[in-house]
Amino acid sequence: EGSKNIIVNMNAGYVSKDSWLNSIEIGGGRIIGEACHLIDLCTYLCSSKVKSVCANYLGDSPQEDAENASILLRYENGSNAVINYFANGNKRYSKERIEAYFQGKTIIIDNWRILKAYGVPGFSKMRTKLDKGHQREFCLLVHSIKTGQQIIPIDEIINTTKASFAVIKNCSNIVIEIPI
Repeated sequence: EGSKNIIVNMNAGYVSKDSWLNSIEIGGGRIIGEACHLIDLCTYLCSSKVKSVCANYLGDSPQEDAENASILLRYENGSNAVINYFANGNKRYSKERIEAYFQGKTIIIDNWRILKAYGVPGFSKMRTKLDKGHQREFCLLVHSIKTGQQIIPIDEIINTTKASFAVIKNCSNIVIEIPI
């Protein structure tokens, strides 16, 4: 498959500073509570584990401003992912946008409704209803419970958790290595 470059933009929306969603103590804040899913998505798309993390925040304090962060992930296979997790955008703009660049191809998913592909013979665009995969996720969960098969390998879950914690520890321009 080769290395990939992934860009994920999350227009998360404003949540009051005193909300439990922003509390590091209660739910880990929005990076650990929500952006972790984007790290997991990038890990899946890159077919590799996070090797290092760098993050920059809007403002001076990651604990206070972690809801506006740009996260750079480096993967073991040489892939890179950038997650722009922003709470200060306009709510009329798409909430989620994913771009993947690899082997002369570019794939773009806009708000889980529009899929565009460049460099993919026979395919250029598809529109669909909003589907974030929740129904499929529950079907996989039931299957996993019945069969004992893992949906996501535990080592990937641990790697994503460590990467999420590293994002919070990282104030700016410091690369934090993730032990595998």
